[in-house]
Amino acid sequence: VSQTSSHVSGCSKSTTTTTDCLTNAGDETGSSPLNKENGSDCMQIVQQSYETQGISQKATSIILQSWRKGTTKQYSSYIKRWTTYCHKKQIDPVSATVPQALDFLVELFESGIGYSGINTARSALSSVLKPVNGMTFGAQECVKRFLKGVYEARPSNPRYAETWDVSKVLNYLKTISITNCSLKDLTLKLVTLMSLISAQRGQTIHYLTLEDMVASETSVTF
Repeated sequence: VSQTSSHVSGCSKSTTTTTDCLTNAGDETGSSPLNKENGSDCMQIVQQSYETQGISQKATSIILQSWRKGTTKQYSSYIKRWTTYCHKKQIDPVSATVPQALDFLVELFESGIGYSGINTARSALSSVLKPVNGMTFGAQECVKRFLKGVYEARPSNPRYAETWDVSKVLNYLKTISITNCSLKDLTLKLVTLMSLISAQRGQTIHYLTLEDMVASETSVTF
C-alpha cells in the first residue's frame, strides 16, 4: 500500500501507511472515533480524500460544512464498513480502484442489502474515493450499470404496503356536526383531523397537552 501523509484520527502524526490507519478504523472494540454512534468522525476519511487531492485544510473544512447532519449519519455506517473492508483486503480506502470498490458493493448485495442501501453506499464512496478521469466513483459508467442491475435483481419495496383513500374519511367527518354530537365523537373527529393535517404519529398526538396549548380566535397551537 502506498504511503500517504494524511491520517485518520488515532494514527501517528508522522508519515505512516494507510494500512496502519485502517487498523484503528477497523477495530470494533477499541476507542476509534469511527465507533461513535453519531458517525461524525467518519468525515475524517472524507477530509483525508480531499487533502490527498491537494486541497488545503482550510478549503476542505469549508467544503465539509456543506454536509448536512442527515447526510453524515446516512453515509457514516457505509464509510465505516468500507474502511473495515479495506483493512481486511489491504486496500487504501481513498485510492482504491473502481473494480475494488465495486467488489465492496457486491459484498453488500450478497449480504442482503437492497437497491436503496447500495445506492447510498455508492454515494458515500463517491465522497471518499479520488475521482477517476475527472468523474466520481458513482458517475463511472460501469457503476451506473451495476446499480441498474441491482435494481432489476432486487428492486426497492414501496414505502407503504397499503394505502387508503383520505377523501372517504373526510366525507364521513363532514357528517359529524360539532353542534350536535357526543364528546367522544367530537374528540375522535378532532384527533383524526389533527393527525391528517400534521402527519404526526399517534404517539406524538398522545403527548399533546392542554398545558402546552395556545388558543387564539383563528388557531390553536401546541
